[in-house]
Amino acid sequence: TWRNGFNNELLKNNIGIFQIDSFTGRGVEDTHEDQSTVSMHAGEMDAFQALKLLEDHPRVDATRLGITGLSRGGIASYQATERKFVEAVLGADRYFKASLPMAIDCYMRFEQPLMTPTKTLFLLGSDDDYTPPEGCINWVNDVKATQGDEVDVEAVSYTHLRAHETEADLVSRL
Repeated sequence: TWRNGFNNELLKNNIGIFQIDSFTGRGVEDTHEDQSTVSMHAGEMDAFQALKLLEDHPRVDATRLGITGLSRGGIASYQATERKFVEAVLGADRYFKASLPMAIDCYMRFEQPLMTPTKTLFLLGSDDDYTPPEGCINWVNDVKATQGDEVDVEAVSYTHLRAHETEADLVSRL
């Protein structure tokens, strides 16, 4: 599957994986038809708990923890960079060092976004009609306008990336 291929590439580059499933434990298979079946912030809370767990693990370099996700997982990886949210849950100076949100829309956001120092790269689908890229592009521009060189954030759009399709379809176009 696409996720296995992505995970294998990370592992080949000595990047460890701690995969979070915010659906199964809540009795949900997917949220395509009904987004309310899993709280929109469940993914971020799961990610923050994983960060706390991994920071204390003796075989993990806590200064190099990142987060990524596609669709709802991508929302979690982008929301996990919001300073007000992070500090309310984790406290000051605890955050993911990198974030790679993919195929999300960024319309659920703080009015005045303020990022942690997380290096962030959005991978968006320019032709995606379910999660159009404009919201994230606007969010990146707003953050850069507010925080300037203090943040390292970028949004890149690809014509072949869409949030809701089969993994086989996605892999066939990559």
